[in-house]
Amino acid sequence: MQKLLPILLLSFFLTSVSGQNKGLVKDQFNYKITYKLTYQPDSTDIESRKSEDMYLYIGNETSRFSSAGMAIGDSLKSNLNKSEFNPATLMLMRKQIPKTEFKYEIYKGIPTEKITYVKEIGNDKYYYTDNKDQFDWKVLEETDTIAGYRVQIATSSFAGRDYTAWFTQEIPLAEGPYKFNGLPGLIVKIEDYKGHYVFELTHLKKIENPVSLTFRQEEFVETTQEKLLKLEEEYKKDPIGYLQRSIPGLKIQYGKDTDQKKIERERREKLKKQNNPLEIK
Repeated sequence: MQKLLPILLLSFFLTSVSGQNKGLVKDQFNYKITYKLTYQPDSTDIESRKSEDMYLYIGNETSRFSSAGMAIGDSLKSNLNKSEFNPATLMLMRKQIPKTEFKYEIYKGIPTEKITYVKEIGNDKYYYTDNKDQFDWKVLEETDTIAGYRVQIATSSFAGRDYTAWFTQEIPLAEGPYKFNGLPGLIVKIEDYKGHYVFELTHLKKIENPVSLTFRQEEFVETTQEKLLKLEEEYKKDPIGYLQRSIPGLKIQYGKDTDQKKIERERREKLKKQNNPLEIK
């Protein structure tokens, strides 16, 4: 499987290059905001809590949210020349990309007043669109100070969870982490009532030389949120089988010393501990 990865990566990058002349959505990112996401993947075990850095790039008309690992990986890929696409270079690049449990990207404003959710599964990227205006915020008079900013509290419900958000009008951007948006200022912190998902701003940077966004919708496979969840479950349960079914002619063989039953048993145990997605429904 390890020897196969460079080939799969190479195939993915060459496919990306071939679609560069298709329809585009372009923007310039002027702000980079880093959030620390603290989350509890196992709802029954507080000791399972983990954390990752997440990046929010904000432009004139759009924004892009993803894990640091996804953002750094995409940046490294885009800076590679076509002549550099070889297994050795790609394996070296993989070592420079931080590991991430969140292989999605969220674009607000693509299309206008919509949210596009992109998820990498196996060797493909799928997307679905949703309404941007889906939060019924209740703004309270209570104020506080977080990360040096004067913040105000707002509450809302989303995808089966109740949230408290702290936003600041000192940064007049109606933005926030993940799909959250629509408040009269930047969301500095947001958490669900159980504390299972907490996003908190750790760094805000005004980008001196704006970063270009080039979004090519034709590179992704259109689907629905429901179908995407089913594909994700299918991949998690049997990633090898999923790849063999989705890539014609692909054959993957386990090494002689590989205990296939042990690998499958460990995978099932891991899935049992991943029972607490951000979106419950």
